Amino acid sequence: MKMAFAFAKRMAAAAAVAVMCWAGAAGAQTWEVGVGADSANVIATLSAGTLTVSGTGAMRDYEGIGPPWGLIRNQINTIIIEDGVTIIGSLAFPDFANLTSVTIANSVTMINLRAFMASSALTSVIIPNSVEFIGLGAFQNSGLTSVIIGDSVKWIANYAFYFCKNLTSVTVLSTVPPHLYGNMVC
Repeated sequence: MKMAFAFAKRMAAAAAVAVMCWAGAAGAQTWEVGVGADSANVIATLSAGTLTVSGTGAMRDYEGIGPPWGLIRNQINTIIIEDGVTIIGSLAFPDFANLTSVTIANSVTMINLRAFMASSALTSVIIPNSVEFIGLGAFQNSGLTSVIIGDSVKWIANYAFYFCKNLTSVTVLSTVPPHLYGNMVC
């Protein structure tokens, strides 16, 4: 009986998330993507191929569960992380075949692990001056040809740009090079 109740409770929570996906104006889909009790502080909105993450605070990590837009990721060609968002969650935007543009606000301090991994159509990214940490495999196996790394990046984790076969230009704006762990580029 307890198992059936727990299952019903999980299904009700999943249904609430599904309903939330279709909330919003003019066919826009929205999700609460903040961390824990503050989940409503960060909102993701998908409209006309653009996924905009707005609010105040950190995005949650999606290790083991996948982001709520995972099944429709190939409809997304632009991601905008707006001012106020501080952390891009782990595995938030992996394997986006049609992603061509990413804008990261100057409030972001961390790009967590595998955040944009395997986004094959993404050819360039500017990592703003506010970012201090680029996580493990953050852009691994993406289509990047050029990267500009802001002047506050202190740490670049293993495989951050690993297997970016077309990467020909990396510009680091800092006069003090970031600490590199393992294979940054291969």
